[in-house]
This record gives sequence, C-alpha cells and structure tokens, in this order.
Amino acid sequence: AHEDRSVLLERRHYQERPVVLEVQDPGNFRVRFKIVKDGGIDSDVGEAQHRCILMGIIPRRACSDAFAVEDDHPKHGYFITDFGNLWAQDGTDMESEIHNLPIDISLTLHFISEPTPTLIASTDDQLPCVLHFERPIPPDDYRPCVVFRTEDTAVEATVVETTKRPVVRGSPGGILAKMWEARSFADAELACDGKAFPAHREVLAAASPVFAATFGGSMKEAASSRIDVGDSTPKAVEALLRCIYTGNLDAGDAPAVLPLAHRYQMECIVRRSGELMLQGLSPETAARTASTFRSFREDKAVAPLWDSLVGRCLVDEALLRATLEGL
Repeated sequence: AHEDRSVLLERRHYQERPVVLEVQDPGNFRVRFKIVKDGGIDSDVGEAQHRCILMGIIPRRACSDAFAVEDDHPKHGYFITDFGNLWAQDGTDMESEIHNLPIDISLTLHFISEPTPTLIASTDDQLPCVLHFERPIPPDDYRPCVVFRTEDTAVEATVVETTKRPVVRGSPGGILAKMWEARSFADAELACDGKAFPAHREVLAAASPVFAATFGGSMKEAASSRIDVGDSTPKAVEALLRCIYTGNLDAGDAPAVLPLAHRYQMECIVRRSGELMLQGLSPETAARTASTFRSFREDKAVAPLWDSLVGRCLVDEALLRATLEGL
C-alpha cells in the first residue's frame, strides 16, 4: 500500500546532531517538511534568536556523527535552510530559488540517485526546481535528515513511501493466481471490444470500490454481472485482471493499464503502472509517459509520479527535449 509516514521532530535544547529518517528506497525518495513550532528566544542569552533549520540529505555512514562544521560549511550532507540558503559539504553557501519558509508552509525535497544524484525542492506555492550546489552531489547512500540549530523548534516530516504490491495480493503459487489460471466458478465477466474475460465478483469487488458499487447496486450490471469496458483494448483489460489476481504486470502493458486502474479506483495498480513507466523511461517513451501522467496528475497516486518525471526531465536534456517535442 501507499503510505505517508509522518513524524514530529522536536529539539528543545541546542544539539547539532542530525535527525535521520529511514526510507524504503534510498535511491528515490520524497520528504515533506513543515515547521510547526518556532522557538523565538535563546534561553542562554535571553534574546531573540534567528531560527535555523537545515533540511536535506546526509550519507548514511555519517548519520551517527555529531553535525560537524568545517571552514563554515557542514562536513557531511547537502541542505537547504528554512530561510532558503543552500549549505553543503562541498563549500556551498548561497541563496536558492526557494523563498524563506514560514511556519505551516511545506517544503518538499525529492532525491533521485540516478542517472546522477539530484535534489529537487518545491513548496506549497513554488514549483519544483533543482538545487544547484557548487559541485555535483557525489554518489553515496543518502538519507533524509533535519539538523536543528535553534532551541525549542519542531518540524513535521512526512516520508512518502511506495510499495509495489497491488491492492489484491496474489502470488504465482497462491490461491488468487490459481483462480486466474483455472477460471472455475467464475460468476462475472469484463467485456471489451467483443471479447469477454471471466472473473469473480468477490475478487473484483475487493480490488475496486467501483466494481463493488456496481455489483451491489441496482444497475443492469449487478443483475448480469457483466461489465462492458469502453475506451480501452482487450489486451489492457486482460493485463489489468492478471495484475489483480497475480500481482504481475508487464512493463509494456503499464501505459494502457494505468488509465483503467484510475477509472476503477485501484490506487495501488495505478502506482505500480506508473512506477514501471518511470523505470522504463527513455527519450522514446518520455512523451507518452508525460501525456499519461499529465492527464491524471491531480490523482494522489499519480502526483508523486508526475513530480518524479519532472525531476528526471530537469536533469536529463534528452528526456526534456523528447517530452517537449512529443507534446
């Protein structure tokens, strides 16, 4: 399932040690940061202090170290501060395109490790932009982290995680996969362009709230247990059913399956289809991928896929050119 994992990070006392977050895929992750508490007084001196929070990435090998500053830049990591400056281990100390971050405005950082490590930032009111440091980010095993350089300050961090399991979990040796192979006791069918595919009402209803409502309603489909699928192809319908029963989806079927999964509100299969399209992204597939994602980018399952595509295009001129030429 898709899950947004939120955690409240709080620093009551001055301590320059990174607060590190774990992610399922260190090579491609998104984290939203939102400042929810701003300590305005330095308890040691009793004066107003300037809030300073660093949000970014740090090599995993340095996660347990104290946050060291050498020659006025961090020893490890690449960061953007809450006031929009870039600060990094390569000596970067300069303004970015991101404005000062007020309380309750989210900053989203998207890290992509391939083809070259890239950090992309956006806020609630600013479009994604690549963060350009003095030197390219070197390959490493990075994790998202926060460094508090101010007392009595709190940040809500939300890690956007994605797994690759479909909504109905089957395996090649499992019960659902056997049902797909045998088609015994089928009590429903999906029809497209003159071809019908036997299926099981309970399985379809478990996979899709649209199917559940259809079979439980008073429409003719409820009585006949036959659903006509328009604006698609038999190959795409069969691929969707195979994914529901077995969890298997061929990359070549993903572009046609994604719109169907979206239509029938199968969020996990929407996401799985999009992930396969991103894995196979090339100048030859970029235009179709962009067209598909753009059509559904308001969907919460597609939005992070769209952001990933934008990030890839921002750092790969060939992809960007192919996408624009295909519009």
